[in-house]
Amino acid sequence: MKRLFILIELVLLIGLGYLLFVGMKAVPTIPQIKQIDLEYERESPNSDQKQSDQKPIVNAVSYCLKLEAIDLSDLPEVNQQLQRWRPSVQTQIVERYKDPRFLVYFGPLQTQTALKAFMKQFKQQGYAKAVPVFTGALSGGIVIDSFETEEEALKMHADMPNPMHGIRIVKQDDIPSDQVDVLVSGINEDQYLILKEVSEKTKKFSVNMCD
Repeated sequence: MKRLFILIELVLLIGLGYLLFVGMKAVPTIPQIKQIDLEYERESPNSDQKQSDQKPIVNAVSYCLKLEAIDLSDLPEVNQQLQRWRPSVQTQIVERYKDPRFLVYFGPLQTQTALKAFMKQFKQQGYAKAVPVFTGALSGGIVIDSFETEEEALKMHADMPNPMHGIRIVKQDDIPSDQVDVLVSGINEDQYLILKEVSEKTKKFSVNMCD
């Protein structure tokens, strides 16, 4: 009888164990479900990050430009356009000078009376371009004529029938012109294209990179 009870208990234990085994196999445990959720959440941000990494990166490019040969009469209009881009864009006006001239010069004279007298004499001799000088290093003298080359000035001096003592050849540098250049720094690509378009349409200046 005792053996019969032991046998029955053994059969019940085996059956219970089988049921537990089948149940564990059919239903995922809680840690397994959490692991799947975390795995999905981990993949989603990474995929978004990969997509964002593939977007092109736009680098800010800054140019230094030289707007060349702007007539003084056009400078206010050009400056007005550049003023709109301040303070990121900075400008500097640079003088443009004419090519050097070689002057046939007489003087300086000590008095205004002498200056007027010699001016009258040169005009009577046929030097129609003779002009008095009232300012600068040559003040008080007379420029009889001016030339692009020294050879031309020397030839005129040599051809004068009765050259006066004191006539000499003077090289004149730094002669201001009626044009300026504008250096523009901090220009971005869009602004550069705008200036190029204005230059091509108006012909009021040329656009080049700074030296």
